[in-house]
Amino acid sequence: MDHKNDSNENINTLTVSGTVMAKILNVTDRRVRQFAEEGLIDKAARGKYALISSVQKYIAFIKTNKDIEGSKVKELNYDDEHAIHEKVKREIAEITLAKIKGEVHEAQDVKHVMEHMLSNFRARLMNVPSKLAPILLARDNIPVIQSMIEKEVIEVLEELSEYNSEVFLSQDYIALEDEDEEEDEEIDSENEEEYENQENN
Repeated sequence: MDHKNDSNENINTLTVSGTVMAKILNVTDRRVRQFAEEGLIDKAARGKYALISSVQKYIAFIKTNKDIEGSKVKELNYDDEHAIHEKVKREIAEITLAKIKGEVHEAQDVKHVMEHMLSNFRARLMNVPSKLAPILLARDNIPVIQSMIEKEVIEVLEELSEYNSEVFLSQDYIALEDEDEEEDEEIDSENEEEYENQENN
């Protein structure tokens, strides 16, 4: 029994050189000296270090650092994700508000309106030859013919340029307008009822 205690005591008091400690910890000799100055390992004598206690302290130090770094990474990831989430929410709110104000338009609304406008434009252009042919048949003055064709083309282009911008508004904008009108009508109706009640009294 006493022999076992003696063995444990001998192991606990075992010292190694800085070079050996550096190999055990997988660091440089200079780093070993720095660890000793910082109290992360135990220096037994000049150039000697307590093996068991130093390794135990170093393992505890590494574990603590990993826990701290893991915590920081988790916190950083949460902060980054939260910031991105809030940015997306803000951008969605801004786009929704702009759509309600009629400042931006849904892609499908623009596509539908443009297809309708281009279809009308094509129909008007295709109608130009049949409209002008009978009139130009008896004409032989080139400048006059050119002038009549240009006039017709300009009219078609003017129709295309004079589109109603409200056709691009989304249903959200229209609904908002309707809600305002309904509220105004309700207020007017309430005011009329109140006025009639006062008259009757």
